[in-house]
Amino acid sequence: MKRTKSIKIRVTDAELTKLNANKGRAELARWLREIGLSGGVGRQDVVRHELPPEVVRILAGIGGNLNQLARHVNTEAKTGTLDLRLCAVELLAQLTATERALTAVRELIRRDS
Repeated sequence: MKRTKSIKIRVTDAELTKLNANKGRAELARWLREIGLSGGVGRQDVVRHELPPEVVRILAGIGGNLNQLARHVNTEAKTGTLDLRLCAVELLAQLTATERALTAVRELIRRDS
């Protein structure tokens, strides 16, 4: 079902800080929707990350990029338009960028530990 309606609420800086601290996930709107639609109980299976939110966002972005790569390769393989030589070069470039991003995340975690 497509969401077409929006709700705007105003909060203080302190309230926003507390909401972000309590949300247990990257997306505040999704968390608020789950809490509201479940009668205020909230999901019990929400994972609380021990990593800083910015690290979780970076890792989620890396995961999203890898999923896009896999989807692209699978689509081309199914349609018969996969050029292995070109694909290998593109994949190598993307995987190298991913490796650099993960190295940066590791360094950030080590520095903050």
